[in-house]
Amino acid sequence: MPVQFTTTLPDAEGLDLDGSEPDEITAIWNDVLNNGEYRLEVRETDGNESWGDSGSAIVAYDAVLEQTFVDILDGEKYDVRIRTQTAHVTGNWLEADSITNLPAPNGIGFANVGDTSLEVLWTDNADFEGSYQIYRRRVDYEYDDEGLLVATVGQNTESFVDDTVSPDREYEYFARARTEWVYADTSVGTVTTTSIGLSDRYVPPRGWHVEIDHPSGTTFTPRIQDVQAKPRLNDLPELEITVPEADRWRDEDLEGAPARVWKDGQRQPIDEFVKDTSAPNGITLVLRGGSELDQYVDDVQFDEILAQEGVKQILDEKTGLAYTVDDPSTSTEEDVDLRRIGLSDWEEIIADLPADEPVQDVNGLEVTQTGWWEEAEDASGSDGGESSDLNEGRWSGGVAIEMNSSLHSKSTTIRLDHEVPAANLIFAPLFAFTDGHPPMELLIDGEVADTIPGDALEPTDTIFDLRTFDVAGDDPDSYPDTYSGDVDVELNITGSGDTIYVDGLYAYDSRYTSPPPTGPADDGVIDVSIFPDAYTFETTVSSGFQIVGGALEVEMPDTSRSQRVRISNDGGNNWISANNSQTVSGDFASASNEIIAQVRLGGYDSDPTETPGIRDAPQVLERLTLSADLNDTPQLIDYYNRGSLREILREIADDGNWIWELQWDDDVGGLSLEWTQPGLRTATTDQSLVDYQVGKDVRERYDRAVIFGGSRSVEGDEFVADAPGDLRGLEEQYIKATSETVYDPSNPDTVFERRTDYTIEWDIGAIAITDSGDMVQGETYAVDYQYKIRGEYEIGGETNPDTIEKDISTANSQFEAEQIALGIVKEVSQTPIEAEVTIARDDVGFALTETVDLEELPVDRPLRVRGINNSPEQIVLQLGSGQRPEDVIPSLSEKVGRVSRQV
Repeated sequence: MPVQFTTTLPDAEGLDLDGSEPDEITAIWNDVLNNGEYRLEVRETDGNESWGDSGSAIVAYDAVLEQTFVDILDGEKYDVRIRTQTAHVTGNWLEADSITNLPAPNGIGFANVGDTSLEVLWTDNADFEGSYQIYRRRVDYEYDDEGLLVATVGQNTESFVDDTVSPDREYEYFARARTEWVYADTSVGTVTTTSIGLSDRYVPPRGWHVEIDHPSGTTFTPRIQDVQAKPRLNDLPELEITVPEADRWRDEDLEGAPARVWKDGQRQPIDEFVKDTSAPNGITLVLRGGSELDQYVDDVQFDEILAQEGVKQILDEKTGLAYTVDDPSTSTEEDVDLRRIGLSDWEEIIADLPADEPVQDVNGLEVTQTGWWEEAEDASGSDGGESSDLNEGRWSGGVAIEMNSSLHSKSTTIRLDHEVPAANLIFAPLFAFTDGHPPMELLIDGEVADTIPGDALEPTDTIFDLRTFDVAGDDPDSYPDTYSGDVDVELNITGSGDTIYVDGLYAYDSRYTSPPPTGPADDGVIDVSIFPDAYTFETTVSSGFQIVGGALEVEMPDTSRSQRVRISNDGGNNWISANNSQTVSGDFASASNEIIAQVRLGGYDSDPTETPGIRDAPQVLERLTLSADLNDTPQLIDYYNRGSLREILREIADDGNWIWELQWDDDVGGLSLEWTQPGLRTATTDQSLVDYQVGKDVRERYDRAVIFGGSRSVEGDEFVADAPGDLRGLEEQYIKATSETVYDPSNPDTVFERRTDYTIEWDIGAIAITDSGDMVQGETYAVDYQYKIRGEYEIGGETNPDTIEKDISTANSQFEAEQIALGIVKEVSQTPIEAEVTIARDDVGFALTETVDLEELPVDRPLRVRGINNSPEQIVLQLGSGQRPEDVIPSLSEKVGRVSRQV
């Protein structure tokens, strides 16, 4: 008899819900059946529904295990359950819940905008059970939340009329679709109500009037008992008013509230309530203008820009302030020497140049050979005899040699006084033939550079029609990367053949010298060059001042051929040039902080009657003087700063003799930052309100500045000892006292003692052996020591110039030290004038930049701000012609350091 039983039915597993699509919810589950089906049921969680009221489905065990239910409300929470079942048995229910997506309404719009009402419009994109909330914000208020909820309307609504707005106000609106579970917002729309053509406030024509807007929308007009105006230079203006005690002024929501201030009917540069403080007879309210200048920024950066242009860019990019920025008062000092190079300087300069530049120190910067010529008849080796053309001179010197046998070979040794890359060392023998030619090899330094099979070359028209076969010694396997010193070049015949007529062996550095000419010689002379066609020496000098013009003067015994001098201050894009000249000068099209000087030199023709016919003698640059016209226009170079905008603007102002303040500008209806220098603007106030005091201090005048910078170390500075007591110069001067160690370089453990074995002059950097010590005349010794970087600048014409000396450890090069010295002398070379300007604060109001009229002062020089003292009763400006050394050094050191790093 058959036995009947029911197999176990597994329960549903892994139910996941997806409600991201509008009007839908999708269920996904794991595969657990091999028979039967799945039953699913849906209900709204809080909709008083029974299971299945929002949908049900049967899915076969072998179907896609996914079910989507439609006509589902958006933004609601739904329960979904699933079980397994067959005709004989059912599994347990598995439940899950999900909140469906609520599509946001489309962007906000407006219609019927009037002075006290407007219609807000949006597009309903959702099928949901809920409402729309309408939020409003006044643009001139600050809010900690979404703003003011002005209406809640039904779920199918797409507009709302707001009749609680005020005339001539800018508002922001957005609509929010909301259910019990979720919400979605439109974008924010902005609208301005129309004006009714009347002033919406009463401002008395006399006295002070203040309005403060509470975030609730109420405008407070305090009853003023006392006022203290605090206009400020290089800072934010403030106003303190004392009012009767009232709880409203203690409201924390009032902090940062918009404020407006008038005096005698004129708007003042105050726009924010800051704080309240207790006062004897009430409360003191502190109001301020320009709070956006307190914002922190960390990305103020300029490579090179005029200070006033940098200020404009900062204000444009970081604030919404209007501004008036004046061009500065500037002066230009002409013909300031920036660099002098004399005969004694070239050794060090050339040592720092790359080894492959063709120069050497021979009474200056002299070009070395870049071409090498050897007459074939004078070259080493064997040949088949000479052929003469003395009468016609169609060969160099009228003679060529014949080569046609493997026994024939010609070579010469060339001397390279600079390194030549292998690819640029070209061997180019000059020869001619009218029939065939024998097989040949061209060798450089013993290695075969190329082979020429017999009769491979096209014959020349005549035996005087010279040609060349160029080859470089740059085979990657056989040759070095560069050549220097003595190098052999050789023309070798490797078999028999027709005769070739060889006139000379020529090699050249193709970077600086052109290939040899072809064809017959001219009256026995071939125009090959043995010195450069052109080599350019360049020096770049930067300054902490604006370079507006320049001059270059050189000393050169010869200025023919390609010689040229030129200067540029825009990185070499534009030049002021002079050919075959020792001087060049001119004004630049625009200012910069850098000047480049270039001197082009090469070979010149000393004897054109024999080969080499051109550039057979070297030009030499003996001395160079580069000067410039320096303008003191304030600038920002390699500038980076972070902090509050107020602090950054104050730093720029202090560095460039600027003053600034915030004023109210009726034309723009807002604050304006006024940026100027003392005396640039015409005074608009009664000058009786300003007190001036002027004096001079001759103790602060100097014609020469000497700057000692940081320390540097030298190791192994060798010298050959002269006779006892005779000084030998070391590489550096201004050696730090007692820092030297003198020793035997062949045995560094042998160290000598000062005073016993040697004496040393630290200032001039010179050493001498004693007659009683262990050091011996003619022997080589070494010194390790530290020395101080030094630079100076002096105004010419003074026999005993007043000198100021300063130690500035941040000067890291002689250039930096010299530039700082130049800047100091430029500021302090005249007897300084000092002035104190006192401004009565209460009477002047918020217009300080238009208050100081320097034409009232008995001075004939520009004055700069040395200090500003903002006190409650008055403002005191400390002015001076130029800067004192202690004031100019910090800013100048930083400025020059920035230029040095940039260059």
